[in-house]
Amino acid sequence: YLLCNPAAAARIKSVDIIRQAGLEVSDHAPAIVDLDL
Repeated sequence: YLLCNPAAAARIKSVDIIRQAGLEVSDHAPAIVDLDL
């Protein structure tokens, strides 16, 4: 999940989640958010 306020949510252009497959389960993954500023 990515948390932001309504003003920021309205400016989101794209979101990429970088998942790396491995042997262990993880609930964390880097997220790259492109905002239209």
